[in-house]
Amino acid sequence: MDNFFTKHLKNRLITLAICAALYLALILISELTWLGRTYLFGWTIDHMYLYTWALAAILIAFNALPTALTISVGNFAGTFVGHYLGTYLDRQAYAQITPDMSDEQKGYILEMNYPFRIWFLTVLGSLLLGIVINIIIAVVKRIRRKSQTENN
Repeated sequence: MDNFFTKHLKNRLITLAICAALYLALILISELTWLGRTYLFGWTIDHMYLYTWALAAILIAFNALPTALTISVGNFAGTFVGHYLGTYLDRQAYAQITPDMSDEQKGYILEMNYPFRIWFLTVLGSLLLGIVINIIIAVVKRIRRKSQTENN
């Protein structure tokens, strides 16, 4: 069992350091800049990034390093893309509100919440990308092992 957790320890520690740096950078940006007063940065820090950092740590423990990296990078990038693109889309939607709209139509536009949706889809997409990368790496390793076994 010791070998399971200590195998490739250097790679795991490097991946952990990168992931921790990304989350720490987001925390510092949220706490020390005006971005922390914006919706998405404030929400994500209050909800601890929906514990994506914990998922990254678990993935590192089980040697799914590419998935841990992609979810951490996806969270980092998604926060910025969600904030800037989402705010832009929100403003475009709000500009479509007219006085003759029904309350139901206005409510639908006001509830869209593009920043969160973009952030969430970016994190989800990066998680799926990481899983695909892990599968590809496993298949390539298996093919290499099989070809080495056949050559010997």
